[in-house]
Amino acid sequence: MEQTKRAQLLKDRMAAADRLREELRRELALIEARHAARDRKKDTRRKVLMGAFFLNQVARGRVTREEQMRIVEEEAVRAGDRELFGLPPLAEAPAQGAPQAPSASEPPPSDVWLVEPVFDPPPRPLSSLGPPPVPASRLVEGDTHDSIESLLEAVSV
Repeated sequence: MEQTKRAQLLKDRMAAADRLREELRRELALIEARHAARDRKKDTRRKVLMGAFFLNQVARGRVTREEQMRIVEEEAVRAGDRELFGLPPLAEAPAQGAPQAPSASEPPPSDVWLVEPVFDPPPRPLSSLGPPPVPASRLVEGDTHDSIESLLEAVSV
């Protein structure tokens, strides 16, 4: 009788540990998704700001229109991107004698260029993401977990 109680107690503890492990896996996946989304937002913001900085240089005359067009023609390879800047799509392999794309000295339509940059509002503080999904009572002070494996090892102990 004593042994069956002990076996049942162990089974209950193992089931509770499995539920906790699954909960922690879900919470960790959520945290990783939040970090990935934050990193994508930061990357997008960097790109927008670099574009604004570049346009400021053009507006101030530090980068000529010809230099600007040369850079855009070199960097814009997708048809949609080229269309956005008033450039013809790139040909797969130009046939001999085929007409060439307009040179960088030919300006695009005037409505294509934005010279006055628009700046985004400052990023929100991390505290606006809300409380961490793992209750502090489950974390051991001083522990840091670099991966799901190390977190799961800490839980299964």
